[in-house]
Amino acid sequence: MANIAISALRDSKEQTGIGHHISHLVRALQEIDTENNYTLYICQDVYDKYEIPEGVANFKKVKINFNASNSLWKMLWTLFYLPIRLRKDKIDLIHFPAFTFFLFMGKPIVLTLHDIAEFRMSTNRYSLPRVIFRKTAHPIVVKIADQILAVSEYTKSEIIRYLKVQSDKMGVTYNGVGRMFRVLNKSESEKYVRDRYSIKKPFLLYVSRLQHPSKNHVKLIQAFKQLKEEQGIEHQLVFIGPRTPSDREIFAAIHDLHLEDEVIYTGYVPDGDLPQFYNAADLFVCPSLFEGFGMPIIEAMACGTPVAASNLSSLPEVVGNAGLLFDPCNVEEMKRQIHKGLTDAGERKALIGKGLARAREFSWTTTAQKTLAVYRDLL
Repeated sequence: MANIAISALRDSKEQTGIGHHISHLVRALQEIDTENNYTLYICQDVYDKYEIPEGVANFKKVKINFNASNSLWKMLWTLFYLPIRLRKDKIDLIHFPAFTFFLFMGKPIVLTLHDIAEFRMSTNRYSLPRVIFRKTAHPIVVKIADQILAVSEYTKSEIIRYLKVQSDKMGVTYNGVGRMFRVLNKSESEKYVRDRYSIKKPFLLYVSRLQHPSKNHVKLIQAFKQLKEEQGIEHQLVFIGPRTPSDREIFAAIHDLHLEDEVIYTGYVPDGDLPQFYNAADLFVCPSLFEGFGMPIIEAMACGTPVAASNLSSLPEVVGNAGLLFDPCNVEEMKRQIHKGLTDAGERKALIGKGLARAREFSWTTTAQKTLAVYRDLL
């Protein structure tokens, strides 16, 4: 029996893939591991999100008294207090399930990296100070960590390429798909989102941060505009996800193309509403230029929604043969694949079946089993 710590400090109240990864990994470990003891370090504003089920005696929570949005406090706490806390809690191994800047912990360290987008400046995704910090910090932490996990083979290859990590120090633990994402009654889901959100027509769906240009919303809006004008589709386009400082061009494009009534931005929606949106949508579209994994894709597939996605970064790896791929920089090609996904009845039926089968290949239980195997090897 070992004492394992998991830092959940990178989880936050926002809907992010990292947050979902951490919380689902913890839940899956609770289900499969009764041998080891776990200590979870959690920021105060998401502390209640982590429930310990009745009868699970080998997990405990430690509330850290600052909010997840306080990046400076998180870094200082991790650098200077966490090594002391690990000794106090008699921890044998620490897992950082998302990028964290740390130094020596005096214990074996597992680090999960979801992407290293800052090394790909062409995405223009982050501020210059963040890029400089990450480019400085990443080489340090990957040298200190005893084992590094990536969420896709693509991300693993990027880490090896840019950070010069030896392949025998690397592993891949794919994200899973939550049990809440399943096929529901489409008519009921359509009524649900229609009654609660400003959605009056059939719709296309994109779940992502409103981050320009890396998430590529503007190209999708342009393709959507052309589909409305040239093909006469009746659909609306729905965006779900938190706003970011770089989203001004997205809303400017909506305004310039006179799509204020046709493009719906919902902002944050409760996790319980996401399956309703996926089931109600006629097509899920992911035009992103860069993803370390792309969790909403398999969530949509698990809900029986056809998927059209970018052919860049990790997305072809995740989609497999279960979706329509397109060049996200080519509006004409994007438009053509979206139209096919909406109107070709035979293709839609095939995509739904392949998508359901593909989603079953991604399980949080499998993620937890592979992660636990890494813990055991190090211990």
